[in-house]
Amino acid sequence: MAAPDAPLRSARLRLWQDGIFTAVAWTLGLAGFLLPISIVVFLFYRGAAAITWDLLWQSPRGFPLGSSGGIRPAIEGSLALVALGLAVALPLAVGGAIYPVEYSGSDRLRRAASFCGECRRAGRGVYAHRRPRHELQIALLGSVQGLP
Repeated sequence: MAAPDAPLRSARLRLWQDGIFTAVAWTLGLAGFLLPISIVVFLFYRGAAAITWDLLWQSPRGFPLGSSGGIRPAIEGSLALVALGLAVALPLAVGGAIYPVEYSGSDRLRRAASFCGECRRAGRGVYAHRRPRHELQIALLGSVQGLP
């Protein structure tokens, strides 16, 4: 037969284990937060003096290529990729949100679009506090949140 204070010891053990696991989770979370911040601070501290207008706006030159000069082509390429991605994704997202809700006669497609929009909205916490009042709102919120 168990001692009368066994449930009390079990509760204390659970509280102690919960405290340890909470401390470990907070420590690891803090490390996961501080590590990228420390890398950015280190790069800014050590590299801020090297960032000049010439670096940003000149093309690479020298031999081997890239040993001197700037990074303008890399910046232009990044901006071009962002623009190309938006040019493809935005019309597809908006069209994919509007068509099933407004123009499709299929109730099944309409419910599927509504369900997908709800799932996308629930997966992201950005609009979790706002409850859409219309299926089009649900679909648009779900589509726009999926953009890079």
